[in-house]
Amino acid sequence: MKNLLVLFLFLSCNSVIAQPNITWKSVAPGIWSAKVGKPDPFNFYTAIQTKPRIGALQLMEAVNFPLPKNDIKATIIDGKTYLHFPLDSSEKIFGLGLNFKTVEQRGRIMRLHMDHYGGQDNGRNHAPVPFYISSKGYGVLINAARYIDVWVGTAVEKDSKHPPVIRDRNTDRKWSASPYSDNIEILIPAAGAELIVFGGPTPLDAVRRYNLFNGGGCLPPKWGLGFWHRTPTLYSEIDVMNEVKELKKNGINNTTNNIINNTTNNISLIVQLNTNCSNATTLEDFGNNIEVEEEQLNYLLSNGLEKGISYTILENLNLLPKIQRPLWVADKKRRKFLIKEINEWIEDNNREKLNKLYSFIQRFMIKLYVKLNPMKTIMSDKEKDAFCKNYK
Repeated sequence: MKNLLVLFLFLSCNSVIAQPNITWKSVAPGIWSAKVGKPDPFNFYTAIQTKPRIGALQLMEAVNFPLPKNDIKATIIDGKTYLHFPLDSSEKIFGLGLNFKTVEQRGRIMRLHMDHYGGQDNGRNHAPVPFYISSKGYGVLINAARYIDVWVGTAVEKDSKHPPVIRDRNTDRKWSASPYSDNIEILIPAAGAELIVFGGPTPLDAVRRYNLFNGGGCLPPKWGLGFWHRTPTLYSEIDVMNEVKELKKNGINNTTNNIINNTTNNISLIVQLNTNCSNATTLEDFGNNIEVEEEQLNYLLSNGLEKGISYTILENLNLLPKIQRPLWVADKKRRKFLIKEINEWIEDNNREKLNKLYSFIQRFMIKLYVKLNPMKTIMSDKEKDAFCKNYK
């Protein structure tokens, strides 16, 4: 009797619920959903409340469910959900959020956890996403707002349909600590979850369905598209331009706006300006054609020369379209300036050319003020003479 009581307590404390026959429901063209156990009321879709773009999905190629349904399994043990998805021997898996060092994820164990990036692609990063894409042309999303553990082709089951070859660790040189695995295992610390499968027929089509099902997204700026390349931290602008030439020499031409310099982690401005602002006015022509209003003169006298000249320059820059402006600042602390010469953009880090522009505008503004206000006393004659003498 005592033994039976112990057995009863053991079984009651370790509840196991297997859900062998998962029911899949079509929720959009080429997209299927299934719920196992008792999913949390809060998930990705209840949070964002997005609407699928059904019209666009209907225009895509009709596809069948991309996986053998009987090979997808779910088991709930002690309030945790264990999922099993099949993998073919040649199948490659991509995705599962932001990864800096890896593209294909097969053979990896990951815990999807929002965190700073610690230098390893282990799932702890700025953007973990429980969505993966298969090279066979389908995608799987686990709609559960939880920390999720994923074994991508690493778990070996004793009743596997395609078990690894048994090898003697001591005598067989082909023995591996990571034997062949024919599945993806997923652990969700919740009593249930929603599973969503996206058909293809290609991996790109699966991504398209995922995007459209989530509202379609927004069109990114043109400079954010195409090839991206990151240069070493110590690269100068000349090094960046040489890198662009080498890329073009090897047939990679769409690089003008997508070269990143690690020094500032910003798009290299000189590359962008040479491409998009090659016809900008020169700094000299800008200075010769600058317009000064009485408001700007009064601002100079009220706030001092430095602020007054800067205000005048900014006001005139704002009158020009961005692609015609001859002056750009390349860093937040305003230490690095890029100036338009006749045929190219150059660095003016010592502000030599900018200081010449300042001096020119100062002389111009003082003479203009004296001309427009000959009878107005802004200071004593002695102070005025000294003031004008400094900027002749």
